[in-house]
Amino acid sequence: MKNLINLILGISLILCSVTKAEIKSLTNIMAKANIEEKKDLPKLLEQITLVPTNDPKTNKTVMKITGIHKGSVYEREGLKVGDLVSQ
Repeated sequence: MKNLINLILGISLILCSVTKAEIKSLTNIMAKANIEEKKDLPKLLEQITLVPTNDPKTNKTVMKITGIHKGSVYEREGLKVGDLVSQ
């Protein structure tokens, strides 16, 4: 179930780094994945763990990163636990 939620959310999400205050497109981040990573989209999306929370600025529902696999494209792109993900 968690993997399915990550897959559904991952396709349309924009990543927003709270600490850096910059918005990154998940599509652009995933485009930076190596060829082997791109061959297995579900595995690529399993490398990030998300939980729902509220954006303190807008009070809209967003997703908070609670885990990132070491060596993943997300880690290489500088995302960190605690960053927010919004649609």
